[in-house]
Amino acid sequence: TSMPSGGLEPFVLSHTARRYGYEQAMTRHGLVPEIMETTYSEIGGYDAAIQALSGDKPPTAIFAGADIAALGVLRAAEELGLRVPEELTVTGYDNIYVSAIGRISLTTVDQSGQLTGANSTRLLLERIEGRTQPAHYVIAPQLVPRNTSAAPTHVGRSTPLSTNH
Repeated sequence: TSMPSGGLEPFVLSHTARRYGYEQAMTRHGLVPEIMETTYSEIGGYDAAIQALSGDKPPTAIFAGADIAALGVLRAAEELGLRVPEELTVTGYDNIYVSAIGRISLTTVDQSGQLTGANSTRLLLERIEGRTQPAHYVIAPQLVPRNTSAAPTHVGRSTPLSTNH
């Protein structure tokens, strides 16, 4: 799922970059991306997952554009009796604290929020102190594999679904 833009320009929204990354990765691997729009919440991820997993060709994997939505996907999978990761891979994005809790153990993408904040503060202080030249820093997100992802074991299901926010 993808979070609605709320009228904002797409380039200012972090979930837009996540969505584009998902689309490009799927296309690069010869798969057709399927995206559902939802709210940035646990219930948004839950509702989208119930809809996707109840269809004729349920996905073998769901990428949620935010960990909070991935928690809703996990709840939906549990209610539908799907085993994660054996029957459904679930991944999130943000690496929030709850993702690392043993019972959840969510595979996620860590966008280095602490490092981003530290660099932003440093760059702001440099500007205050008189730096006039632009500075450009790229901090690469890192995949954090945990217990909610694995190769599919159930044959006959469709391709992965994004619950990108």
